Amino acid sequence: LALAAYAEENWDEYISNMQIIASLEPDAADVPYLIGDAYRFKGDADSALDFYNEALKINEDFGPAYLGLARARLLDNPKANVDNLFEQAIELDPDFGEVYLERARYNINNNDPEAAIVDLDRADRLIPNSPTVYMTYADAYLALDDKKSALEAAEMAYSLDITNLDVYKLLGKLHIESGEYERAIEALDVYAVYETEDDQVFGLLGQAY
Repeated sequence: LALAAYAEENWDEYISNMQIIASLEPDAADVPYLIGDAYRFKGDADSALDFYNEALKINEDFGPAYLGLARARLLDNPKANVDNLFEQAIELDPDFGEVYLERARYNINNNDPEAAIVDLDRADRLIPNSPTVYMTYADAYLALDDKKSALEAAEMAYSLDITNLDVYKLLGKLHIESGEYERAIEALDVYAVYETEDDQVFGLLGQAY
């Protein structure tokens, strides 16, 4: 039931079922961690922090919970310094690829795309063929003003998951940058069909036309 609710992004239903599991498995640190993730997806940073900390009360060496704390703190304050939380997560679980991916995004937002590329190389080894990793590569290369590599990364993300709408938006931006306006319109039109309230995309379409 929880998995079905997760697939439908019905976070209240997911949390309700996971809390039943938590009562049956009180020593499982991953259960409150996953509940924390659901609250984060809802945009409730405070509740997410509470459940990530609950996971650490059960097992202080549960590395993913430190990643959860970093994500929740950034949700609450995008300028928060969470370097130590990423380091703790990696120290405890060095093969958890999502930590490197999230730290790459953090480094891009903090104007350190070179460090982001290093983390993305690690994430790519641990989470092979991840469209999200290649999307983040594209963001990092854009920050480095390497538009050719950014486009190659975005096209790789597209080849791995043609259902990811964010890929179409990114491809639209990159095709505009390279002067390929018809290809930009083609990509942005797909995005705009499903995301009708994104004013930036309509601005990009206008620019491409």
